[in-house]
Amino acid sequence: MSVAAAGSYYYYVSSLNPDPNSKIPKPFQTKTEPPKLDFQKVYNRIASILDASDYDDGSYAPILLRLAWHAAGTYDKTDGTGGSNGATMRYDAEAGHGGNAGLKVARDLLEPIKKEFPSISYSDLWSLAGVAAIQEMVCLQNSLSLFLFSSLM
Repeated sequence: MSVAAAGSYYYYVSSLNPDPNSKIPKPFQTKTEPPKLDFQKVYNRIASILDASDYDDGSYAPILLRLAWHAAGTYDKTDGTGGSNGATMRYDAEAGHGGNAGLKVARDLLEPIKKEFPSISYSDLWSLAGVAAIQEMVCLQNSLSLFLFSSLM
């Protein structure tokens, strides 16, 4: 079994890079090491801007969650376009779509964080903002716990 796996791996690697003198398959070769990014620092920075008594219900969390949802939800399976990859909602064609109305607030809110952490992609930033929004909405967690507890009674 392990011989078959090793043979499969060798075939895969050699098909990616027919040059036997190269030790790294071409898709994995990089000219420069990408900068190390501490996603926890980015998460903490996002969490620090969620509370805003002067915005809507007092939190940017719902609009950031909506941004992450809409960015991911634009994926078109038939042609492989859209989705979070590329953060195409930055461009007018997608940003101007009626379903994305109001999301400029969220994109603009995250722009200073993007400048602070330039090595994070917009796609990762928006997705991480959605994760932070969910995890930081303590009242949602408490409500869910209460619902689950009461349904067991």
